Formats: sequence, C-alpha cells, structure tokens
Amino acid sequence: MAKTLDGDLAGLRFELDNARKDVRYYTHLAEGLAVPSVVGEAVHQSLVLASALGHGRKYVPSLVEAQEQLSGAVIVPRKAA
Repeated sequence: MAKTLDGDLAGLRFELDNARKDVRYYTHLAEGLAVPSVVGEAVHQSLVLASALGHGRKYVPSLVEAQEQLSGAVIVPRKAA
C-alpha cells in the first residue's frame, strides 16, 4: 500500500478483472445467506466500472487510475519515468 501511495501502481500483481470475479463470488455467497454486504457490493461496482473503462487487465492498484479517470483529479502523483 505504501508503494501505491508513493505513486507506484504496479505493486500488486492481481488483475482487476480477477478481483471483480472474486468479490462477486463473495457478494453472491452473502446474498445466498441473507447477509448484508453493502461494502462488498460497492467494491464490486467499483471494479465493474473500472473494467468497463478499460482497466480490467491492469493490476489492482490501477483502480486508482479508474477513479482518477472518472473524477478528472490526480489522486496519486506518479513518479517521473
């Protein structure tokens, strides 16, 4: 997480689309047990949106890029290349 906050968005090697799939398994399980999963549903929708914006094959820290794309703001300054 510290690397992400420092502008390194390649720290975790897990694609957003895989995270979306796994969180969806969780939300379906919670739904089947009649357990509320408000945060899980919100996370899933954030991942669905990021995937729809073309970030699905990127790694999880790139969720920040999708949020920046939506808001037009820089959330995490990037390191100079």
